[in-house]
Amino acid sequence: MDTNYTISTEEFEIIEQYLLSEINAEERLAFENKMSEDISLASKVNEVKLLLTGIETASLKERLDNYHINIKKNHPLTSGGKVISLQRKLMVAASIALLAAVSVWLYTLKENKYEKLYAAYYKPDPGLMSAMGLGNNYLFNKAMLDYKTGDYKKAIDEWGRLKTGMPQNDTLNYFLGAAQQADGNSAAAITLLKSMASDAAKPFYNDACWYTGLALLKQGNVNEAIPYLEKSGRPESSELISQLK
Repeated sequence: MDTNYTISTEEFEIIEQYLLSEINAEERLAFENKMSEDISLASKVNEVKLLLTGIETASLKERLDNYHINIKKNHPLTSGGKVISLQRKLMVAASIALLAAVSVWLYTLKENKYEKLYAAYYKPDPGLMSAMGLGNNYLFNKAMLDYKTGDYKKAIDEWGRLKTGMPQNDTLNYFLGAAQQADGNSAAAITLLKSMASDAAKPFYNDACWYTGLALLKQGNVNEAIPYLEKSGRPESSELISQLK
């Protein structure tokens, strides 16, 4: 894990507030959007999360040690099996807590690797020139402009309404999936993009395979992602796959 960075006091405080859910929904959304654009910030959040987990584990150990001392003071060993039994239970509890902390750390580390790779290789589809859309369809072209300027939610809303009248349109389905992915909705994107990546005769087939593979990677579904990445034909796909195997 790359730790060649520093975390300022201000950054630590806001990250801690985020992890402890001490910020409101609007602040949380803004912070998560910032993380999606800044890989180093996501790494810092992960580091603080691990730090807090370690603090909690150390705090538990300290409380257990103090508890043992108090037991010895107030209940000498001559009191028999009750003290020994309680101590054993506390040791088991401490072991379970430590195992849980390590499991969280390993899972977070693995998850962070996939998120980093996704962020490194994912760039939203650049979109089409208006003239290359659905003919003179004003709604499609208007949504394409929203998409190209980064207003993905608006594009999704407009293309979603348009889709009710032409549910099988390949161009519409592909770019609706692309917009969902750009807006962070991996599950919705996968559903739409998979339909385009299922048939090599469909337009946008290679791109649909690439973005489907990336969306699956972001979810941690590596084994399912690799075949789509291979079928994409992208030059960078081999490099990415080699890092997943």
